[in-house]
Amino acid sequence: MFVFASALCGLAPVLWLLIAARALQAVGAAFIFPASLALALAEFPMERRSTALAVWGIVGASAAAAGPTLGSLILQISSHWGWRIAFMVNVPIGLTGYVFGRRLLKESSDPNATGIPDPASIVSGVLSVGLIALAFTESNDWGFVGPKALTAYAISAVLLVV
Repeated sequence: MFVFASALCGLAPVLWLLIAARALQAVGAAFIFPASLALALAEFPMERRSTALAVWGIVGASAAAAGPTLGSLILQISSHWGWRIAFMVNVPIGLTGYVFGRRLLKESSDPNATGIPDPASIVSGVLSVGLIALAFTESNDWGFVGPKALTAYAISAVLLVV
């Protein structure tokens, strides 16, 4: 969904279609987040899952925060292609990830699972990733190691443990 919506964004001939495609892209991105966690955790034995979860959180937050910056960099480097290239770059990357993911990752499911995950864990996980993304997003004003950024990283670390 994310890759398809990215292509739609890059090809959108009118503003309303671009806005609709961006909304679809956001939904696709929202699906990627929990699916990537399930796939990552399935690849690690139980005793290494906390490390896997920490790495997954850091990589996910870094990617979410770096996306707009990399998009801007792509636009600066390839200004002759226009703004559409910032969306179209997702297509080959996403398709490559899909092909390799289908080959390398195993389907994850728990036949004994019941109920929903612990709500406190969901909230703390989302807040943890959100704080890292906030610190990265505000790095121009806060600095990567300024007091506000360091506070966000520290709180994020505590929430990730929670």
